[in-house]
Amino acid sequence: MPTETDTLLAALAIERKLVTAEDVEACYKAQAAMAEHGIEKNLLEVMLDKRLLTRAQMDGILSATSSGRQRLGDYELIQKLGEGGMGAVYRAKQLSTDRIVALKVLPRSLARQAEFLERFRREAEIILSLDHPNIVKGVGIGAAEGYYYLAMEFVDGIDVYSLLERRGVLEERRSLEIIMQIAMGLQHAYEHSLIHRDIKPDNMLLEIGGHAKLADLGLAKVVGEMCRITQPGMVVGTPYYISPEQARGEEDIDIRSDIYALGATLYHMLTGKPPFDGTDPSMVITRRLTEELPDPRDVQPDISDDACLVLSAMMAKDVKDRYQRPGDVSKDIQRILAGDHPRIGPLPEGASSVRLRKAARPEARPRPRPEAKPRPAAKRAPAHPARPAHPAQTAQTPAAHERLFYETREFLYIVIAAVIFLALLGVWIWGG
Repeated sequence: MPTETDTLLAALAIERKLVTAEDVEACYKAQAAMAEHGIEKNLLEVMLDKRLLTRAQMDGILSATSSGRQRLGDYELIQKLGEGGMGAVYRAKQLSTDRIVALKVLPRSLARQAEFLERFRREAEIILSLDHPNIVKGVGIGAAEGYYYLAMEFVDGIDVYSLLERRGVLEERRSLEIIMQIAMGLQHAYEHSLIHRDIKPDNMLLEIGGHAKLADLGLAKVVGEMCRITQPGMVVGTPYYISPEQARGEEDIDIRSDIYALGATLYHMLTGKPPFDGTDPSMVITRRLTEELPDPRDVQPDISDDACLVLSAMMAKDVKDRYQRPGDVSKDIQRILAGDHPRIGPLPEGASSVRLRKAARPEARPRPRPEAKPRPAAKRAPAHPARPAHPAQTAQTPAAHERLFYETREFLYIVIAAVIFLALLGVWIWGG
């Protein structure tokens, strides 16, 4: 693959109309053939050997590289930040706005292949369609001198993978804060019918102030749309973090696969070890499908039970047992950070890729069941006889009042009848 210096030299030579793009490609091939025989030459030296340039022209280009920078359209390249299978990413300046951006450049060799060019354009379309504080924003897409490029928001900070390489592990609260923010970004993508499909520490960027952003949507897919850049049965994603259904090569996946990968990333952050490590991708995938991860507290005893419960549910083997939306994950993490318990409850034994110790489960709240109605409490006989209530505090039922009324009336009738009888008897005696 051409070096950054050779790319710059080639661009300057083409810009000065000293060579064509076809000349440059031929020189790249010649340079590679020389390297196989142990001969190292830069691109301009190869052009000089092929008599495409004169010595004076070569010197002019070399002097320009020491005082100027390569340009692609409206962007001036400042520094190479990294390189991957889909090209290099540069720190660049947009000349029309004088702002710093991250510029992803697709090599011309890949741009000539329809599948790579389609993937690159789809990534650009997806990034430009999203607007959320926890997702890297898109700036624009363009092409110049045979190169396609995508301009994005420049995040001044570090990715989570690099941070883990420096520190080994991250403390629980910081890990949960990062995962919560990325889950919020994923919820926004979910609401726009998007699946990321490659959640991992490398694709989580942290600004200097600690704000987290989700990046690299090159493998993102629109839900319900046939994906033409991958073949049926092809494993998509990074083996360390993909879900079981991705490991099996299933094509019909949804946002719950991203939730699993986010949980696998949380496991790495809490323990300092990537889940299901291995010497090659096939071994990692096999372990993913056949083994379980040990309780993270076996590595870091200070991890809380609540964090383990959230992690376990995120990494459930069956999609039905997982959190169903990224927003549910962020809400449960917010509860933990606020000192409360998550709503999620423990999964059945063996339902998660993470094997939790049983000792932690009784403290967890049971998983809430929809449409469950509380049952009335059963009445229990008192253990000891109740103390008699004061007469003024005794409450009588309506039936007791009615019975007392009738008993009193009957007594009065008897008294009145007795009085009348005695009166009549007195009248009879005195009258006789």
